[in-house]
Amino acid sequence: MTIHIVTSGESLYSIAQKYHVPMSQLIGDNQLPDPSHLVVGQTIVVRYPETYYTVKQGDTIQSIATANGLSVRELWQKNPSLNGGTAIYVDQQLVLKYKDSPTDEIKTYGYATPSIDNTLLRSTLPYLTALAPITHGVVPSDSLHDLDDDTMIQECIRAE
Repeated sequence: MTIHIVTSGESLYSIAQKYHVPMSQLIGDNQLPDPSHLVVGQTIVVRYPETYYTVKQGDTIQSIATANGLSVRELWQKNPSLNGGTAIYVDQQLVLKYKDSPTDEIKTYGYATPSIDNTLLRSTLPYLTALAPITHGVVPSDSLHDLDDDTMIQECIRAE
């Protein structure tokens, strides 16, 4: 993996050419909302895929992961553009392995309230070791009340 720092005059195209990777991969890996507007000093993560899988009719995230010896979570981690979701399409290229896959594991923790946007939660969960839900709130009478955390907990279970 390379961390590229954008300099004056660079475009996503020139960065992709420099590192010999597809622009679509840079857009997906960096979740760039507007790839035509890079900012000087912005960092771009460049990863080097080694093995791809081309989605076929009838494939699911689960079937692809299982057939390739990965967990769904690992498949999500290798393909940030999936955003922790299950939507895939025929002929889509999914990364199964990177040339420079990390060998060390880091532990990452997060916390959230049940009001978290589900899209944000799904896209973040594949990268967390653990999530601590904030399940109680304080009301004006200085007492605690339970928050409805069922949806958040179900998303966490799904991401395991």
